Amino acid sequence: MLTVLFLFLWVYKIIIADKSFLIRILNMSLLSSLLILAWSEEKIEDELTTYVRLVCLAATFCSVAIIVIIEPFSALIFGFTSVIFEKPSLLVTCMFIMYFIIFRTRLKYR
Repeated sequence: MLTVLFLFLWVYKIIIADKSFLIRILNMSLLSSLLILAWSEEKIEDELTTYVRLVCLAATFCSVAIIVIIEPFSALIFGFTSVIFEKPSLLVTCMFIMYFIIFRTRLKYR
């Protein structure tokens, strides 16, 4: 909510800030929001939900580790630049998104 307010104030020139500073603020707020969302409890939180959460964290870690290992080789073979290593926040955002996709899918079919 504060991020939207900050962005609104910046667009209407009430707050004057550098564009790179704004991007950094938006990036940090996105990551902190995703972290709070990942830590939040489900409506029905039991031992199975905790187990599913742990399995999803492990699957996310393994998936991102595989991406980090394979991505430089594919960049070298196909001749494009490595995008994930340019900004670490992009890698963390990718981890959160993968976690949410795996977690919601596993909870749906438990």
